[in-house]
Amino acid sequence: STPQGTYYPNSTISQRCYWQQGAGDGDRSYYDICLKYGVILNGPGNWGKAIVHNNDLDDSYKDKLVSMGASMQKIADLKRFCVDMKRGDIVALKRGKQEVYGVGIIESDYDWSELFSDVDGWDLQHYRRVKWLWTIEDNNNQPMRFGANTLKLGTTHILGSAKVINWVNNILQQHDLNDNSVALPRYLLKIIEK
Repeated sequence: STPQGTYYPNSTISQRCYWQQGAGDGDRSYYDICLKYGVILNGPGNWGKAIVHNNDLDDSYKDKLVSMGASMQKIADLKRFCVDMKRGDIVALKRGKQEVYGVGIIESDYDWSELFSDVDGWDLQHYRRVKWLWTIEDNNNQPMRFGANTLKLGTTHILGSAKVINWVNNILQQHDLNDNSVALPRYLLKIIEK
C-alpha cells in the first residue's frame, strides 16, 4: 500500500517515492546534524519508538501519542516518516518553504535512538539513514533556493513541486542508481504542459 498522493517517477521501472523532510524552523535548524551523520530526523521522540502494525502506527501507540498531547497532524506526520517512507526513496532535506539543504536516498528502515534526544533543544529520536547525493557543500555552502511557498510546511511530506523534482532528477542523473528512475512523474508532466 502506498501513501495517499504518492507518485513514482517511472512506475514501470521504479517504486521510488519523492519526499521532503524538514530540518528545523525559522529559529532553529538541524540540517547540519542530518548532513554530518547521514540521517533524517523526526520528533518528538520522547514518546518512544513507534509501534507499527499492518502498515500503520499501532492503535495503542497512537493512543499514547494523543494522551501526551500529540495532534492528529503530528500523528499523520509520524506515520509518513515511520511507515510510508521506504528504503530507496528519494528525500529532499528542507528548511522552511523554499530552501533545500540536501538530496539523498533513504538507506534504512525506520529506527529510534537516544543519540538524537537533544538536538538544539528538540527530541528527535525517530530517524532514518540517508546517503546524501547533493548537499549545500556542492553549492558554496548555500541552500538551493526556490520561490516562496514551493515546499510544504511541516516535517514529512510527499514532494509535490515540479520545479524541485526536476532539479532533484538532474542530481540523480549524475549518480549511478542502477535503474532509470529519474523520469518526471506523469501527473506533473500534465501540469507543466498546461
